[in-house]
Parts: sequence; structure tokens; C-alpha cells
Amino acid sequence: MLRLLSALLVISAPTFALQEMAPETTQEEPSRSYNYYFQNAKEAYMNKRYDEATRLIQQSITESSSPTQKLDSLNAAGWIAFSKGDYQQSRQLYLDAASVENVPELYPTLEKLNHNRAILEYVVGNISAAKSLFNQSVIASTDVSQSFMRSIANDELKAQANKHVQEGVAHRFNKNFEQAIIEYDKALALMPDNAEALEYKGYAMLKTNQLEESLMTLQRAFEVDPLRLNTLINLFKVHCQLGNLEATVSIAQQNGAILSINRKNLANDKELQALCGENLNTILNVL
Repeated sequence: MLRLLSALLVISAPTFALQEMAPETTQEEPSRSYNYYFQNAKEAYMNKRYDEATRLIQQSITESSSPTQKLDSLNAAGWIAFSKGDYQQSRQLYLDAASVENVPELYPTLEKLNHNRAILEYVVGNISAAKSLFNQSVIASTDVSQSFMRSIANDELKAQANKHVQEGVAHRFNKNFEQAIIEYDKALALMPDNAEALEYKGYAMLKTNQLEESLMTLQRAFEVDPLRLNTLINLFKVHCQLGNLEATVSIAQQNGAILSINRKNLANDKELQALCGENLNTILNVL
């Protein structure tokens, strides 16, 4: 979500299209009244006075005297509604803007409008519609479209990987660790640095007595995300099984911050107690 909000903040100002009015070559100069409402709507929007901006931009729509003015105002009105979270109204305003006739084919706001429509569908989770809109020939090659399409592809990949992880977890609860490993491997084939899949696979390998492989997998999980408590706990379990007391002490010393606040969890972990025995006290005394 933070990444998405950052992306929207980057593009919101130009996408809103409340820029200074450029002279029109085929239309009369915009009326003073139109400019007044349009520019004051921009100022209100930039200062997050959205209700005021809405009122002013609606006035500019009424005062518009050319297709391009009307397009600019409707597109801006759609972005204001979007910023207020009124997605249904935003969609309708964008549709109204797209219906304005006699707009020059290369008029810049048309590109902004196409971006806005696609971004709206992305935000509301209508990914199929968003992909269709971003892939329109008129904007498919733009930086904005390319960025969102990469984000969509990554989200879809994460969803597929997560599906395999959850299937692996289901096998794990049924104590079918071999089948769980197969599912975790499917997830890792899609996303090799998925810390969750690596951690779960490492634990499953511990349960199937593949200790060296388990150790390598858990170490990789730790490299990807050193703040996962269960990865550290599972590393303790594997090292205890291998008789690597020095390694367990080293892990405890190097990760004292996260382990100290979870000391009680370590002390009460029955499996850790069984695998480490008296060595668990040595680990706890380091914290």
C-alpha cells in the first residue's frame, strides 16, 4: 500500500491536469470566468480543500466554452473525486470526459485522462480493467503505464506464490512435510527470495531430517529477512540437532535485540526444548 501511495503522489499533480492554460490555436481564448474557477480549483486542491475544489471545478465545467476546456475540467473533477475516495463519482466523471467530442487527437489531457481511468481501476482492485486500460496503444509505452504494469505483474506473481505457500501450510498441518516442500518449491520457483516460503521449507526439511539442506534454506531465509523470529528459532533447532552449540550462541549474540524481547517464546517452545535440551539454557543466558 505504501508503494502504491508513493506512486500516486508522484503522478498526482500532472495527472490532475490543473496546469496553466495553454493558448488554443483553433479556439478563442478561455473566458476569464472559466480561468478563475479552474485556477482557484487547482489552488484549493493543492491545499487539500477538496470540497471547495469540487465546487470550483464544477463551476469551471459550467463556464467552459470549448471542448478542451470541458475535457480539462471533467478530468480534474474526476481526480478530485478520486482523491476524496469517491471512486464511483470519479469513474463517472472520467467517462463524461472521455465522451467530450471534437478534442484534438494529441491534446495532452487525453493521455492524463487515460492514465487516471486506469489508475482508478487499479486502486479499486479491478485489475483486469486496469490492465486493459494501461495497455491501450495511446498510453501503453508511457512510464506511468509501464510502472503500473510492472506492479500488477509483481502482484500477480506474489498471489500465485502465496497460493502455493498456503497449500504447503495445509500439508504441514497434516504432517505431510514432503508434499509441503513440493508446494514451497513451487512458490520459490516464482519468487526465489520469498522469506516465508524459505522459512517454511527449511522447517519442513528439518522435520524430514534433511538437516544440512534445512540449514542452508533457513540461512537464506535469514539473509532475505533477518527480522523473522521463527527463522531464528528454526535455526536454533537445526544447529542443536547438528550439535553446533557455538553456532547457536553466535546467533543469540548477533540477534539479541529481537530475541531478548521474545525470550519467553523461546523458553516455552516445546520443540526447541526437546531438540536443544540443556543447550537452550545456554542460549537464553546469552540474551
